[in-house]
Amino acid sequence: LQEGILFHHQLQEEGDAYITQQQLGFDSRERLEAFITGLNQLIVRHDILRTAVLWENLNEPVQVVYRYAELALEWLNVDGASSQSVAEQLNAEVDPEHHRLNVRRAPMLRAVAAYDAEQNRWLLQLPSHHLVMDHTTLEL
Repeated sequence: LQEGILFHHQLQEEGDAYITQQQLGFDSRERLEAFITGLNQLIVRHDILRTAVLWENLNEPVQVVYRYAELALEWLNVDGASSQSVAEQLNAEVDPEHHRLNVRRAPMLRAVAAYDAEQNRWLLQLPSHHLVMDHTTLEL
């Protein structure tokens, strides 16, 4: 199954059908940052979240579990003049039809945040690759 997912990842030039988006809302920046800190603690404890897939100059692809991997928090520059809401701009930033995750790098996740002043909330878009996380995992 993972070889098939990797095949499709390599086949697609734009976007990636195996990226799952998850948008979360927080009532403060501190809680959002605490969530990222907690997620990074989880990454330390779980090999799959520190896994990358390498294939260049190899006979076959290999999964590499790094001793250390950290999820960096990225901030979206919100366009206040846009007709799109902050949530829509955030979704567009990680839209799997146009954006990819680098599976050669662990963790196979991104964390992109923005402040939604209109709704007075902090939003986090957490796209993940199916090689490390699926719908069941996210639901749990």
